[in-house]
Amino acid sequence: MSNNRSRLLTSLFGILAVVLLAAIPAESYRYPMDGYYALAGTFGELRPDHFHSGIDIKTFGKTGVPIHAVQDGYVYRIKVSPFGFGKAVYLRHPDGRYSVYGHLSRFSDELEAYTLRQQYASEQFSQEIYLTSTDFPVKEGDIIAFSGNTGSSAGPHLHFEIRDKEERILNPLIYYKNLIKDSQKPVVQEIAIEPLDINARVNGEFRKVKLIPTGTDGNYQLSGPVYISGRAGIEYRAYDLLDAASNHCGINLARLYLDDRMIYEFDLRQFSFDDKRYINLHMDYANYKEKKERLEKSYVEPNNHFEAYTPIPQQGIIELTDDRPHNFRLELADVHGNTSTVTGKLIRSVAGDPFPPAPAFYPVPKVSYEIRRNVMVLTASRAHKSFMDGLNYRDAFGDQKKVKPAYMKGSSMVFLLPLARFDYPVEMWDNEGVWNQKFNLVEEITQENNNLVEFEELQLFFPYEAVFDRVHLEVVKKPALPGMYSDIYQVGNENIPLNKSYLVSFRPKAAASRDHLIVAQRIRGEWKYAGNTLGEDANVYAAMSEFGEFCLMADNVLPTLEPIDFADNVKIPASQQKINIRVDDDFSGIDHYEIRVTLDGQWKLFEYNYKNNTITWDLKKDRPAPGTYILLAKAKDKANNIVQKSWRVLF
Repeated sequence: MSNNRSRLLTSLFGILAVVLLAAIPAESYRYPMDGYYALAGTFGELRPDHFHSGIDIKTFGKTGVPIHAVQDGYVYRIKVSPFGFGKAVYLRHPDGRYSVYGHLSRFSDELEAYTLRQQYASEQFSQEIYLTSTDFPVKEGDIIAFSGNTGSSAGPHLHFEIRDKEERILNPLIYYKNLIKDSQKPVVQEIAIEPLDINARVNGEFRKVKLIPTGTDGNYQLSGPVYISGRAGIEYRAYDLLDAASNHCGINLARLYLDDRMIYEFDLRQFSFDDKRYINLHMDYANYKEKKERLEKSYVEPNNHFEAYTPIPQQGIIELTDDRPHNFRLELADVHGNTSTVTGKLIRSVAGDPFPPAPAFYPVPKVSYEIRRNVMVLTASRAHKSFMDGLNYRDAFGDQKKVKPAYMKGSSMVFLLPLARFDYPVEMWDNEGVWNQKFNLVEEITQENNNLVEFEELQLFFPYEAVFDRVHLEVVKKPALPGMYSDIYQVGNENIPLNKSYLVSFRPKAAASRDHLIVAQRIRGEWKYAGNTLGEDANVYAAMSEFGEFCLMADNVLPTLEPIDFADNVKIPASQQKINIRVDDDFSGIDHYEIRVTLDGQWKLFEYNYKNNTITWDLKKDRPAPGTYILLAKAKDKANNIVQKSWRVLF
């Protein structure tokens, strides 16, 4: 072999090695569960108020499957809670990263015994324990725990995460692509085009237009052109599939091209817990609240600082400047590189339909309104002829103004009124007095300030950055129902997302006892506990993460404690492995930190399961000697009602 040929081959092998090494993650991790390669959920999926922070590994209804350490390291944290990840183990590894294992049924014997000692020392079921590198070192492959269904799990599985040195969550699938098989392309269900400001229109309207694309197997098209004017954005509803399970999984990579030029990229490889609520800007929150369908945006909203967006000047916003057809292409890809595309045409158009010379008018108008993108949108589906002259409105200072119709769409007349704090309409009417409407806009809530709103007995406090964008807050008062200690207040629009919680507080009437007062929220037609913090000002407070309907109520009903598998003065057989007590409250809910059970005065570990309203004593861990004992149980609800019961039990 000549020297030149030898040098060429050496060079080619060197290039090949570089390419192969570049395709392999620098770190490697053992898979946490042997033989379980089907997933119920993937990294970054859209969940209520957060992106999913790991992968969910199916155990097909089983608990107790061994969980292995994915790399050398040590147990950094142990968490036990009735909620969230339930029982969870956190490992720290030599590369500075962390691995997290959640919804466990139990820990390894050594960790289980250590946790049990901490629970008895603190006399608390819930635990959060931080450890040093010398307490519990582990080797890759060691069994550290067993799978379960604890915490806020909807079924048996392992929730697994990998985090970087700053505890940002990484996508674990990049390390297990050879084990988690995926040959299927994402499935596109729907495309939507959204006008982004008051001057924008889609097919002549200031509203979202939804379209079902045709096609299959990764190739989708819109059947006809979409006519837009002004600034618009494209949204999509889609899901991914893996080979081993039928679950609809999330999509981590989206790119939007306009005339073959990329104007948007969403590449979700990692994110911080502090940024999880940006999901409500990434998707159409109102559409999700109303229809439980998640439309993801292929454009970036103002104040959306989620790190997965590639910095591109357009940020996905489309504004056509000529009358020729423009092609868009939306690409959606999974971690394995399976890609689906949606194509369509966009054409610039004149906004709205022309007003007909003699439109069909009605003697009794039917008018609805909503606030969208800081614009009040009034739609008269049965407009009176007087509406052609515009609608009059009075602002908070008593000045009279007018808003003209913006456009007709079919038989509907649409009015668009941009909202500003000192121009809120208090009342609106037509020239002939056949229709009028009162409004309840009270304040503009901004990102940049702390915002305090006082409205009779109701007080609202929005901290800095509680909102993503300006919110023109409506508060509607309704009369109290029997048993209430305040009137009812509809605060804001439930279709508007919040970045941080705000405070709702009520000033109780002088005659009301504060001992068991609570702030209640109406959810799906029923009043539910929202909070009952008593402030120094004697107001009753609740921290809320969404807008809704609130009032002040009282909960004077005691929680219940009932034995499930034992009875007073009856011997517990040696074969019985557990003792279960039902603990329940029909309004405020149980305060799990205040559950306490003793046997002849000695605290006993009863695990609280909120999903089936039980507390359970595992006799395998701590069975008393034969004899007769007094089992005393106490529980408190969140409205400070306390119940206590005792039973004579025989072992």
